[in-house]
Amino acid sequence: ILRQELGKTEGAVDALEQAVALDPTLTDAWLQLRELYTANGQPLKAIEAQVNAARSHVNRVEKVKMLFEAGKKYVDELDKPDRGLALLEEVVEQDPDHREATGILLERLVAQGDLARAWPQAQIYVMQVRSQHVEVGRVQRARLLEVLAGALLVLDRQRAATGQGQRAQVERVVRALLRAHLH
Repeated sequence: ILRQELGKTEGAVDALEQAVALDPTLTDAWLQLRELYTANGQPLKAIEAQVNAARSHVNRVEKVKMLFEAGKKYVDELDKPDRGLALLEEVVEQDPDHREATGILLERLVAQGDLARAWPQAQIYVMQVRSQHVEVGRVQRARLLEVLAGALLVLDRQRAATGQGQRAQVERVVRALLRAHLH
């Protein structure tokens, strides 16, 4: 019986893969592939199927939701931060009000020392916090201060390594984030 069920699953996977190869806009086929890949213990294939489903989805809200879930999964569970960050950037591009995606993106970019990419995300994050009138709790403030400390650490490393750095840029990020969260 198990062999018959496995054969059905493999046949379904093959049929769905052929279908999306012919028409990559078949959102439901991508979603079914995601489920089958997950059931078969293929998490990378499953998440890529979700990304393809998201990109072919006609509903922007669903598209953003699926891309965000995929980005977080790449970053948090699959140890593929570059792929995850690219998806989170896509989420913020499609939904500039997505504060959670912007916050994760900002935190990860600062931790990587990529201040050039972090700066625009920090500006977006500050605008989000201000426009959404978000009440910031102690835990969020502590997390923010941790991100800021990371930015300053990166700055110190850059300055030590090159004798220069992006001090003015980091100081602008720090001041903007502090104004947004601590006032």
